[in-house]
Amino acid sequence: MRTCLRILCAAAMVATLGTGRAEADLTITPLTPAFATGTETSQAQINTILDGLIGNSTDLYTSNEDGDATGSDTGPFAASYTTTYSNPVGDPGNALIEYVSGPKLTTANYLLVKDGNQDPAWYLFAISWDGMMDISIENFWPGAGAISHVSLYQGDPFNTVPEPTTFALWGVAGIAGLVARRRRKINS
Repeated sequence: MRTCLRILCAAAMVATLGTGRAEADLTITPLTPAFATGTETSQAQINTILDGLIGNSTDLYTSNEDGDATGSDTGPFAASYTTTYSNPVGDPGNALIEYVSGPKLTTANYLLVKDGNQDPAWYLFAISWDGMMDISIENFWPGAGAISHVSLYQGDPFNTVPEPTTFALWGVAGIAGLVARRRRKINS
């Protein structure tokens, strides 16, 4: 029985590994919890906000939707990735970011999806990504807008609460809990 289970587990692992990247896709929709959203339409304004939210944000890859299926790519990793827009082409609600070849991103931890003519005009997602997985962006601004561009950013995911402050907050919360517990004991 154990041998049979081991063989089945090994076969499942081989089948999963054999499917390639399809099993490892990251899907982002408007229902995915966003790290931040905004109504600003100027990229300069958005970058200022991002610097305040995620530290010294570095735009590593951006794809601008140009009215056709593939966008124009910029940034230091533009040759390594491609983005295909769909649903429908020219007014897309979907995008697919794929690794093509060359150096891969290993430090991108934020994805920005922007329209500019809607409310919110942009979504920022904190992502966990290995640089090779496909990122599927689906169902943004259905019927009343389109994705204008997508960007991958490097940022400091712990910028908003530095580690010493976190420990101080835990300490204060612990002391408050001990005081509350002590008061309950005295009152009972």
